[in-house]
Amino acid sequence: MKQYIQGQSRDLVDQSYGKIVSMMFVTLVKIAQADPKYTDILLLENYGAFQNSLCDLANVVLTLAKFYHQASESYEQACTRHIIMIIYVQFEKLFQFARKIEDLMYTITPEEIPFQLGLSRMDLRKTLKSSVSAADKSINAMYRKLQKNLTSEELLPSL
Repeated sequence: MKQYIQGQSRDLVDQSYGKIVSMMFVTLVKIAQADPKYTDILLLENYGAFQNSLCDLANVVLTLAKFYHQASESYEQACTRHIIMIIYVQFEKLFQFARKIEDLMYTITPEEIPFQLGLSRMDLRKTLKSSVSAADKSINAMYRKLQKNLTSEELLPSL
């Protein structure tokens, strides 16, 4: 391909790269969706690997540069979704507590909320304490889980 890039077959090479990489990305998304639990990990690992392997060539081939940037955006989106999921799992009880309060705001006045069963200030303190006290242990557990799930060590520091 590198030989054809410098010749007159540039358009043919660009079209070929476009078709190959487009199909790679479509296939990657389909495969990733097969296991929802690991979708984002699979995506970020593969988009990261794509970026790492194509970095030099993307500087030479403009068509690949476009896909390199697409992979970068997809990588960032997968990272963001995965981190949001981790945060939600860690603080799920706190989010549920907040959701209960928000739901009650439609039916009762804000002054009455602390008198509802399970929504007192003491309940809030207990929920905060349990969520925050377990955070240190959970952060270490999350890091170990990332180490276990990621096959590429170079992606670990960015997460």
